Amino acid sequence: MKKLFLFFVATIISNPAMAYNVYDNGDLSVDVDGEFAGYGLYNSSNANYDKTFRGISYGNLGLDISKSYTFGNLGLYGSFKTAPYTQYSDDVNSLGEGYVYLEGNYGRFELGNANNISRKLHISSPDVGILSFDGQSGLDFIFAKSDVMFEASTAIIADNNKTKFSYVSPSIYGFQFAGSYIPDTGNDDLDNLKYGKLKDGFTTSLKYSYNNNDSFKVSVAYGEFNDTRMPLSVAGKRKECSIGTMYYTRGIQLSASYKDIKEEDIIFDMSQDGYVLNFGLAYEIGPLNLSLTQHKSKLAGDITNPRDDTVNITLLSSKLSVWKNIDFTLGLGRMAYKAEDESSDVGFISTTGLLINF
Repeated sequence: MKKLFLFFVATIISNPAMAYNVYDNGDLSVDVDGEFAGYGLYNSSNANYDKTFRGISYGNLGLDISKSYTFGNLGLYGSFKTAPYTQYSDDVNSLGEGYVYLEGNYGRFELGNANNISRKLHISSPDVGILSFDGQSGLDFIFAKSDVMFEASTAIIADNNKTKFSYVSPSIYGFQFAGSYIPDTGNDDLDNLKYGKLKDGFTTSLKYSYNNNDSFKVSVAYGEFNDTRMPLSVAGKRKECSIGTMYYTRGIQLSASYKDIKEEDIIFDMSQDGYVLNFGLAYEIGPLNLSLTQHKSKLAGDITNPRDDTVNITLLSSKLSVWKNIDFTLGLGRMAYKAEDESSDVGFISTTGLLINF
């Protein structure tokens, strides 16, 4: 019922008669943003032994309130998200980000429960459909009930939206530098792993953008987290390095992104090492968008042996604008995995549905 209500609200907000800016008197501004989707997913792989076909919906709705002062804009941002799953549980509805910010000619400061700045500056692989690699809005579900260790995103996401302090500089000759500090999130309770705990951590990031007739972007980031308590992962220190690059010309986009993960063992069979690689091609012509993306991840699982869980996914996605802010999407993919216990499977996935962006 809650999902239907959110879908209804999103449809109203994204109506062409409505503007993204709800209110603006010159000093006080109120904006809304979000993404909602409803789609059917078919999966022939054994990775998810729940259902071969399933109807799914997910979404997020954000509210941004800011007031202009002589020293810059002071604002408050909050979002609510609903998802059919996480990697470890189903039907999750929760608050997303919630933070205050201050921005001006000196850059932007954020304080509160938010995604780290390195994640926000990350250049991801091209993906126009619902099954997003870096957004993890669809592909995680396929492996949610399996024993396969899988991570779709090449962005640094280990800290999720924990409380943090972040800063991103203004663009200086195309360069931006940024960082986030994540303080102690408390609780060392190993029975509460699914929520993710860490003692403290930080991320740093550098991004370069060039825009003329063509566009080129590259981002590099590093994150370090102490005494992590992650789902299926416990480590004294977790280190992540990430890089993403994109080139765009005449409707064609080429992108590639990579993340390396290293952990110092506390419990050998609950430490994660490995990498995630995404790359692909996207093309835009009028109301039609197409993308072809390749994913490979190789991560240590939770069994005490030197082998890893390996996942390969090829995903062809299409998106057709049928009305302002509303797109019809279709996705086809091939997925293959080999788990560290040497079990393996090859299957096909397909999706069709509607996507609302505003």
